[in-house]
Amino acid sequence: MCGITGYFSEKKLRPASFARANNLIRHRGPDDYGYLMLDHNFSVAEPVAEDLSDAGQAAEGELIGMLGFRRLSIIDLSSNGHQPMSYRRKRCWIVFNGEIYNYLELRKELSAKGHQFQSGTDTEVLLAAYTEWGVECLQRLNGMWAFAILDLDKRQLFCSRDRLGIKPFYYHLSEGLFCFASEAKQLLSLLPELRQANRSVLFDYLAIGTYGNETDDTFFEGIQKLTAGTYMLFDLQDGPKLKNHSKYWELPIQLQAPGREAEAYGRIQELLAESIGLRLRSDVPLGICLSGGLDSSGISMLAAQQRNGPPDPLRLFTIGSLDASMDETHYARLIAEQANFEHYTKVPDSNDLCDELSTFIWHHDEPLIKASMFGGYHVYKLAKESGATVVLDGQGADEMMGGYNFGVYYPYLVELLSSLRLGPFLKEWHANTRLHNASNLTIGKGVATKALKQLLRPVFPQQYQPALKQKTQGWLKRDFIRESIPASIRINKSYLAGEENAYSSGFKQDSFELLRFTNLPGILRQVDRNSMAFSVEARVPFLDHRLVEYLFSLPANYHLRGGYTKYAYRKAMEGVVPEQILWRTDKKGFAMPDRLLLKGASEYIADIIAQIPAGSPLYDKPSIEKIYRQELESDDRYRPIYWRVVNALVWQDTFGITL
Repeated sequence: MCGITGYFSEKKLRPASFARANNLIRHRGPDDYGYLMLDHNFSVAEPVAEDLSDAGQAAEGELIGMLGFRRLSIIDLSSNGHQPMSYRRKRCWIVFNGEIYNYLELRKELSAKGHQFQSGTDTEVLLAAYTEWGVECLQRLNGMWAFAILDLDKRQLFCSRDRLGIKPFYYHLSEGLFCFASEAKQLLSLLPELRQANRSVLFDYLAIGTYGNETDDTFFEGIQKLTAGTYMLFDLQDGPKLKNHSKYWELPIQLQAPGREAEAYGRIQELLAESIGLRLRSDVPLGICLSGGLDSSGISMLAAQQRNGPPDPLRLFTIGSLDASMDETHYARLIAEQANFEHYTKVPDSNDLCDELSTFIWHHDEPLIKASMFGGYHVYKLAKESGATVVLDGQGADEMMGGYNFGVYYPYLVELLSSLRLGPFLKEWHANTRLHNASNLTIGKGVATKALKQLLRPVFPQQYQPALKQKTQGWLKRDFIRESIPASIRINKSYLAGEENAYSSGFKQDSFELLRFTNLPGILRQVDRNSMAFSVEARVPFLDHRLVEYLFSLPANYHLRGGYTKYAYRKAMEGVVPEQILWRTDKKGFAMPDRLLLKGASEYIADIIAQIPAGSPLYDKPSIEKIYRQELESDDRYRPIYWRVVNALVWQDTFGITL
């Protein structure tokens, strides 16, 4: 797990500026660093000074490219893992952030083809795979990655991001210039003119509560991200010209039910166990984020079967809540006791918020939509304090298996009814009444309301958003709301671009959007920043592409049955996860009480609000000053936009953003 930086341009490069950008992410790689300089003759040099003071003044006018790297040592802790790394008589160079989990299997296959290796790293295996198979090497990789390979023979640059977008890759592309980085702040350092807010992304975040990650746009104008499952090829001969930007992986469209349901349950457990086994490969101490919910409990118990005990037992990390109704630490303790784990817990409070909010947002480069992400930040802080360097995290399961349902799953009932599957519809109706203690009248109203909304959605123009206007009233300027709604990425669903009906099943379509656009990209971004803020590598077993493809190929009734979500996964975990957790329906996750945190930090928040310029084009300062204390005093009155506005204000101040 590391950080990467690249700059390719026909314009003059300043090594000292490049070094500052690379070293901004020292937290991503505190163990080592490296640089590569490329001149007009396609000759390379490897300066060794961390600040590039040994690059030489004469080099500045000759350079057409630079690569930078910061290393967090995970596999082969020796100097053999130094990057930029070369292969094929120094004709191929790489900077690589991530892990190729099946590197041992690939190494064996490549060795049989005559490749020789000088290190025990997955990086060298990745380079060999590229020289053997070219761009097609991506299909053979099991892992998470963001990398750039400089091929001197072809005079090209090959950049790629993993299938699900677990590792970040930000870039700026303009005439004669391509630069990339692991974090947006590096690009802001290289190109200060990019410190301008993308107002469309910012509006969706503030008004709707999006992650701001639905497209390749970011919160910054002029900074894009390489989307999940894609790659780019640049011709460097006449300097840098994009010649290919392609997708190499997509979620399966065809749904297939196994011959026997028991086969599905067994296959899910087998694939998850294999994924965990690969992600336990490490030369440094490991741990697991445990919320007390079903997903992280399954990972913990399967991991315990494969690796635990002396001399280096696995560690568990759990965050509690100031709000007792949100706290799930008792479930986490049950797992820790049963698996005999070392268990670490913490309850972040308002003092933590006052002390760390600015630093938290600096690490993220973006404002965050809810306090649970601040809780996640403290999970990884806890991991660092325990001595763990690699941590397994349970993200991704909810998006595939309907995990965001906290009660009756009305969209699925409407789907069954609209497709005239009356038998399954009635069966699920009755199951929901029993499991969720809901009356027939309540469920009937819910189904009718959901169906009506689906029917009316195409009827009303996008500009007609009375609920949205009401939610933002008193917080945002009317002109900002009026101009932003027609251009809203989320309201228009412009991110789908012809994929509105990729699946006949409404449930599958929702899962597709959650995985590819609206949810998972934002969650993975915050997991990456939270973990790397403390030089900890996060690995996500549910996002092994083989498991993702299998889970996504199962019909909806494998995931939603009897009023339960994640039905097939629950069945797969029978005998693995304790019954008290296995059939829970009251999951909270790493939930944090936004209102209580803000209330305890009210004076700190008042100072933030006071800094809003009187003529702000976005925020209604007089109204915000009037209502902010009222919002904190009553849970009934509190609106989540409060947290988002505070985060956005800190973000703007931290990065000097112009609106």
